[in-house]
Amino acid sequence: MPVTLRLDRTRTALVLVVALGAAVRFIRIGHQSFEFDEIATLGLVHRSFGGMLSRLWQSSESTPPIFYVLEWAWTKIFGTSEAGMRSLSALAGAATVPVAYLAGRTMAAAESGRGFGATAFPGPA
Repeated sequence: MPVTLRLDRTRTALVLVVALGAAVRFIRIGHQSFEFDEIATLGLVHRSFGGMLSRLWQSSESTPPIFYVLEWAWTKIFGTSEAGMRSLSALAGAATVPVAYLAGRTMAAAESGRGFGATAFPGPA
């Protein structure tokens, strides 16, 4: 089998898996009400940027501050609805599929990359 045909099949499969992974994460993203941790995040992103950082430094929060910085900016664009708040994490989750594929391909072979990408496919329960 020519290398280009094999590469095209791999790329096509990767695109399909990424699209399916994104669909799993984004379908019905706003249908459930906020959970406790999301309510805490909502309280932070409603503050000014400095107020949010100040509150983070005073709390015992173990999540890296970069998440809150990104979420703060994200909600200014996409809003603070359930879907708006969750879409950043869903996008990051969908992006793990090609990243896992590339990591597997780099560490082993193209076949391993496909396996790594497939394991990153499932979305939240």
